[in-house]
Amino acid sequence: MLKTLHFSGRVILHDYLEEENKCKVFCNKDLIDTLRYYIPIINKYCTGLTRLVIEVEEDPLATDLTVLALGLKGSLESLFQRSILSLLEGQLRKLQTVKALEVFQIFEVKDDIPAESTATSSKSKRHMRREKLHLAEPAIAWFKERAQGLENVERNGGCMDEI
Repeated sequence: MLKTLHFSGRVILHDYLEEENKCKVFCNKDLIDTLRYYIPIINKYCTGLTRLVIEVEEDPLATDLTVLALGLKGSLESLFQRSILSLLEGQLRKLQTVKALEVFQIFEVKDDIPAESTATSSKSKRHMRREKLHLAEPAIAWFKERAQGLENVERNGGCMDEI
């Protein structure tokens, strides 16, 4: 039975139409949209899933002009953070069996030094460095607290509605 799932990808922020030629070369599916799509599937078919690992990478084609084009306030970094938080504080919490969440931000290593983690694009391998995404700490704590609450209910013979 599947216990752990890993998702890795980019949080796409730039406008596909403006960057049409570059998108054909660089863009994969948006990680946030992909996770939102898979949540109902995971709930239905991965009933033994207890651990979810997410590796996020910033959009290399996005610029501060992206933020202006979208009519938003703030910096590119704040848009990246808001995009991730919308997932972590929203739909991701609908995963019914996940007890442990791990979220990392990955960065491409430009030199030849071996990295902790390797992510692959469909075109070529890249060496990546992986760091905990501190922005995700509240969501990580939420999953941990929910797991502890579920364990307490199970120990006391109750049902999930009591949580």
